Amino acid sequence: MMNTFCGIGRIANDLQLTKTSSGKTVLVFTLAIDKRNKKQLEERNEPGTNFIKCVAWETTAQTIAGYCHKGSPLGITGSVETRSYQHPQHSEVKVAVTEILVDRITFLEPKQQSQNQFATVDDTVKANVSEDMLPF
Repeated sequence: MMNTFCGIGRIANDLQLTKTSSGKTVLVFTLAIDKRNKKQLEERNEPGTNFIKCVAWETTAQTIAGYCHKGSPLGITGSVETRSYQHPQHSEVKVAVTEILVDRITFLEPKQQSQNQFATVDDTVKANVSEDMLPF
C-alpha cells in the first residue's frame, strides 16, 4: 500500500521553529487547502477549506521557516500519520491526531527581492554606453 499525500495550500499560522528534548528541529504548521466544491459549500453555509496539520523536521523545517510566512502558498508531499494519546486532564478521553509528515516542499511564490538589488535599465545604459558608441 502507498501512503502519500500531495497538497497545495496556504500556511494558516505564524511559523515557529522548536527543538525536541533530543535537540532535533521541528516545525508544526497548518496548511489551509480549499475544498473541491467550495462554491457549493458556501451556498450551504459550510466551510470551504480544510485545515491540515503538518510536521516538518530538521532541514525541511528550517527551510520552510526561513522562506515562508503566514499566508505563503506552499506545495507539500509527505505521508499521512495517525496517533492517539490519553488527554492529560481527562484520562478517560482518548485524543486522535492525523497529520502530514512533510518530506518535500515546493515554493509557489517568488522570493521577495530587495528594491535596490537591481539597477534600472536606464542606469545600466548610462553606466556602460557613451553617446559616441551609439550607431545613430
